Amino acid sequence: MMDNVFIGQLIGAGLVLICSLLWLFLIRVKIPKGVPPGSFGWPLLGETIEYLNYRYKSGAAAFFNERRKRYGVDVFRTHIFFCPTVVIAGADAHKLLQNDGYRTLTFGHSQMMRDLFGETSLLLTEGDQHKRMRKVILGSMNLKVLKSQIPILEGLSIETLKSWEGAEVLAYDELAKFTFYSIMGLLLSLKPSPYTETLRQDFQILAKYGVSLPLKNIPGSSFNRALQARKRLVDEIKKVVEDRRKDGNASEDVLNYLMQPKGISRSDLHLSDEEIIDNVLFFIFAGYETTSTALAKIIQLLSDHPHEQNLVKAEHQRVQQELEDEGCLTWEKLKSMHYTSMVINEALRLSHLGTEVFLRTSKEDIAFHGYTIPRGWNIIIDKATTDINPDIFEEPLKFNPDRFQKNIPPYVLIPFGSGTRICAGMEFANIEMLVFIHTLVKNYSWRLTQEHNDEMEFTGVVEKPKNGIPILIQKLHF
Repeated sequence: MMDNVFIGQLIGAGLVLICSLLWLFLIRVKIPKGVPPGSFGWPLLGETIEYLNYRYKSGAAAFFNERRKRYGVDVFRTHIFFCPTVVIAGADAHKLLQNDGYRTLTFGHSQMMRDLFGETSLLLTEGDQHKRMRKVILGSMNLKVLKSQIPILEGLSIETLKSWEGAEVLAYDELAKFTFYSIMGLLLSLKPSPYTETLRQDFQILAKYGVSLPLKNIPGSSFNRALQARKRLVDEIKKVVEDRRKDGNASEDVLNYLMQPKGISRSDLHLSDEEIIDNVLFFIFAGYETTSTALAKIIQLLSDHPHEQNLVKAEHQRVQQELEDEGCLTWEKLKSMHYTSMVINEALRLSHLGTEVFLRTSKEDIAFHGYTIPRGWNIIIDKATTDINPDIFEEPLKFNPDRFQKNIPPYVLIPFGSGTRICAGMEFANIEMLVFIHTLVKNYSWRLTQEHNDEMEFTGVVEKPKNGIPILIQKLHF
């Protein structure tokens, strides 16, 4: 019997072919004057299939770089996800993203993303609604909540690393569990359990199949599978919200603040259940695979660079000595981990995290580098190309945390986004990584059990090492 997924994809491909033929015979593409060079590819479908093939095999950056080489320019046009699109990169692209506010750009892939994350996700809201939502959500990530998570993260780090002892583990896969449980603790005060692991499995389906052809009504298609996983997650988060409201037990977590925003009396700043659920789901998506990939990259980089690893260890030995009278890690001690923070920044740069691309839609004609981006076209801001630009970063493929001792030019490194849409969970992600690294280097030594392998794959959200980074750790005895 043929696999249901294959049948769904076959049906979807057939429908796309039929629509493409109709489009070819009935509609003539009009290309406005002044747009960048490029190709719209096949009728209706454009270059979507090529883009997805590149993305899952070697990353979207490979697709972009091949087009740049083909057309001999840094700015080019394409046609993906049923929309004409211009790809831009560099500091000027990041400057446009950061300084625009709500004036000329809106969020791209709107319907596809609305299906995945809901109408009221912070990711998709605009204008006054976005400002309102962002105020409440930033308030939920307040200093009191963040500080309350430090001992929880330290305990989770200890238990995670203890479970690795004496066996070869795939660091990427294990850190994916760690980051998911961390986020569930921050958002919903849920501890690791078979229940949270079931939620994680559904979230993996959402993350893996969400970036695909948006054939939502085709049973068995990748996108349909993602939407079914979303529905199950929404149902479970809704139960948590209802139980919290019924029991009336206040927890020092994000959900408690979203349900009862402290210090806010204005009724228009109170969130509906739909808004709460949509944004809890988006928070998980934004912080799950991104942070775990960065941590796995750090473990690999420090293993490959003993000198930098020794500098990290020296910093954490100093922190541990200062903590002897205080016990657990503190906010102040985390903020004093300057060299480790530089290591994190360098790993984020080399991993192209935050997101590989930022997608927006122009609300008016935009001039960029001598070309016109027409109103209504999508704009892809290719962040990865900027991260390894030799004109910005000397020896860009080299692991060199010391480069962050100098001031990095503005509008260059934006792993957590930029401007009005900078990641609300940025501070928590940094805390999460600092706590885990501290727990690792003060208690363990580790080594990679396979030769260095640069082969990567895409999960649907981020680029990750294909071999999962197998490691063996040993407990340090003092």
